[in-house]
Amino acid sequence: MTKYLTKNNILCAALCGVAFVMLYLAKSYNYLLFHAAVEMMSVVPSIMIFVIVLYLWKYLKDNNFISFIGISLFFVGVIDFLHMLAFKGMPIFVGFDSNLAVQLWILARYVQMVSFVIAAILINLARHVNKTKILIIYTLVVVVMLWSIFVSKIFPDAFIEGSGLTTFKVNSEYVIIIGLLLSGAIIWKKRESFRGNIVQLLLISILFQIFSELSFTTYISLNGFSNFLGHYLKVIWVVLLYGAILGPALESSRELLFKELAFQNKEKDKRAAELVLSNRELIFQKGEKADRAAELIIADKELAFQKEEKADRAAELVIANKELIYQNEEKDKRASELIVANKELAYQNGEKEKRAAELTIANKELAFQNEEREKRAEELRIAHIDLIQAYDTTIEGWSRGMDLRDKETEGHSLRVTEMTLRLAEKFGIDETDLVNIRRGALLHDMGKMGIPDSILLKPGKLTDEEWGIMRKHPQFAVDMLSHITYLKSAMDIPFSHHEKWDGSGYPQGLKEKQIPLAARIFAIVDVWDALRSDRPYREAWPEEKVIKHIKAGSGSHFDPEVVETFLNLINKVNLERKSH
Repeated sequence: MTKYLTKNNILCAALCGVAFVMLYLAKSYNYLLFHAAVEMMSVVPSIMIFVIVLYLWKYLKDNNFISFIGISLFFVGVIDFLHMLAFKGMPIFVGFDSNLAVQLWILARYVQMVSFVIAAILINLARHVNKTKILIIYTLVVVVMLWSIFVSKIFPDAFIEGSGLTTFKVNSEYVIIIGLLLSGAIIWKKRESFRGNIVQLLLISILFQIFSELSFTTYISLNGFSNFLGHYLKVIWVVLLYGAILGPALESSRELLFKELAFQNKEKDKRAAELVLSNRELIFQKGEKADRAAELIIADKELAFQKEEKADRAAELVIANKELIYQNEEKDKRASELIVANKELAYQNGEKEKRAAELTIANKELAFQNEEREKRAEELRIAHIDLIQAYDTTIEGWSRGMDLRDKETEGHSLRVTEMTLRLAEKFGIDETDLVNIRRGALLHDMGKMGIPDSILLKPGKLTDEEWGIMRKHPQFAVDMLSHITYLKSAMDIPFSHHEKWDGSGYPQGLKEKQIPLAARIFAIVDVWDALRSDRPYREAWPEEKVIKHIKAGSGSHFDPEVVETFLNLINKVNLERKSH
């Protein structure tokens, strides 16, 4: 008994006692603070064990139990951290109730239990477990389980507010207890593979895990006593597990380090023996050098002989020089032939100059043709402009025809077209789209050509049946104009200017940005001009009343962004009128 009463153990026990007192005070002050502190006291050691095991991995080749548990505790720690964040009162996972924290708790305990059973089975396995495969498998399993809780929500409920624990939660705790008992039995059976008091620490840690799980089978409230007791017991088994794993990990690394050091000493002895052999080889090489010196004397004699041979070679060089003179004479002949070749080349250059002159004439002809093409291109451009103007004049004629048919709206089309273009420019719409917007604005009521005069010009209120016919005029406009090629891109306003931001408009019931931007812009300008104009059934509204009406329609009838831009434009227009 006295061998355990060391200063370190006494200090550790004292610190644990202080920690438990602090946890109790935290629980008395705020249960959420107590819960967060307890969970972090298990999360941090789990992560520390994982880091230590990874750092000492190569030294743990003979200890698959610690290697496997060390990796699995990282994923248990991650799930426990999420459980802490999901606990009732933590403002992290909005939209979830207390069931989320209990689901994460039971998931962490399942992962922990399964890891203990597998790690116990792996004790005394001949080869070291594969770190990468374990990390990949755990990552996939944990991600799928978290997906089943947070996304698909197919993970069974574990806690119901007001009712307490579900049958699944209680039965899961007993399954986990059975799994822990099984891992403890396997560890006890293989206890000879552990040193010192490691088996005792592991078994006591498993025992406290079982007591902790039992306490979590009875609570109804997350702040109840059994829940509080279970978290206290959790801190105890985490501390015991930390001590059981850290000691063997360091011991294994230290033993392998000593083995490696002994191996290095043997290697040094081998190097020393090799140095002795090298010295003997060096002595032998010195004897060889003396032999080489004798060989050099022989080589000098050979060199003298070679000098005599060189004199013979010099005589041969004299003969070679004579041969060179002959070759120079041949070169002179070749030079004469080159003069003839140069004259031929000069003639060819003269021919090239003739071709160059002909090429100059051809270039001038090509330049003339290019000028002619440019003239034709300019003529085509002017013709295109005339054609576009003819199109637009035709559209304006159609628009005036509509105004003449409906005297109440005379001049309306030109006014709304001008204001629509000014408003569209504020949205940075390019020139091509502005042309289509102008055409669409001029033809916005073209479909009314298909409405009978008895309805269109009726002075009184329209019946529901008549309104149904009147609301077909956007479709009439599309039927009349969409087959005209240059008007296909201008159909947004004629077809959609009666759509409303909230989807209550016609003919399609579009809403928000389903409605083309050109139609959203025109809708405001159309209402603005109509309310400011006299009608047989009412007088024109004052400017302030029209603006108030448009503001009231923002977000229901009109696009709020377009309303804001339009009101800024109206203020600018009014200021311009006052200045003039």
